[in-house]
Amino acid sequence: MKDCIFCKIPAQESEKLLFKDDACYVIYDKYPIEKGHMLVISLQHYENLLEVPEDISAKMIAVAKRFGKSALEEFKATGINIVANNGRDANQIIMHAHIHVLPRYPNTSGKPHYKIAGAKE
Repeated sequence: MKDCIFCKIPAQESEKLLFKDDACYVIYDKYPIEKGHMLVISLQHYENLLEVPEDISAKMIAVAKRFGKSALEEFKATGINIVANNGRDANQIIMHAHIHVLPRYPNTSGKPHYKIAGAKE
């Protein structure tokens, strides 16, 4: 899709890529909820994870698991959320399929450190 930021990243900002294969790529979230917050993003444009073909979504989930495990070690996280927001009412902000890999730590609120315009409280 021409104006989609997630469609542009692999070509325009390749130095930000943590990983890339034939199905997806991984970057750090621009607005992290916690240290090490990453996104696993489909290479092809799909509006949300529910639209992604199963062979591609399976690869995306495998990548999310791999990066979740590495976050436990690298960032000394004590837990991991792996989640996909599907649709505006689920707080999906960018309408391109992606999975959040969200390291969690003791004594943190788990709330964003920023305000998303239009997001539900």
